Amino acid sequence: MSAAALTLPQEQSTTSQQSTLTQQWTHLMHKGTQCHKQGNTDAAARFFTRAVTLAQQSLYHCCSECTTTLNTDKNGAEMLYFASHNLSACYNDTRRSQEAEAVLTQSHQTIIDVAVNKRLPKTLRVDALATLDSSLFSLASQLGYLNKTADIYALIRTTEQTASAVSRQLFH
Repeated sequence: MSAAALTLPQEQSTTSQQSTLTQQWTHLMHKGTQCHKQGNTDAAARFFTRAVTLAQQSLYHCCSECTTTLNTDKNGAEMLYFASHNLSACYNDTRRSQEAEAVLTQSHQTIIDVAVNKRLPKTLRVDALATLDSSLFSLASQLGYLNKTADIYALIRTTEQTASAVSRQLFH
């Protein structure tokens, strides 16, 4: 058997790498959730921080089309949302609400950046657009917790305008 026969085609290799990232993300989320339930918020935050990093790496590769292949029910945008949401909960539990806001703001902005990027595949942009609602809700809730009412209205307005513009680009 030649060495060339052992080489995976690029698409399969990318899928394999994505599968590994997704499995690692799932493991980190599980460990973080276990730690959080046991009251070990600092350890949970470390796991969720690593899950956010993996989700950011997955964001540009894992779309709804490949979730069946990867045996997962989360695309990259959803992975980022869930990891960021859990990390922010850990920060809130340890009275670090400003850090929680920063995590959710960064996550929300990243998801918007993917949705508006015309150079990315349509499937990634649609997935990001579909996740904006959840991301908006988490960030708006955090802003409400911090009594930043004016910021909530601005956030909703900006997100709605962005979502409308992206929807027109993608679906018309």
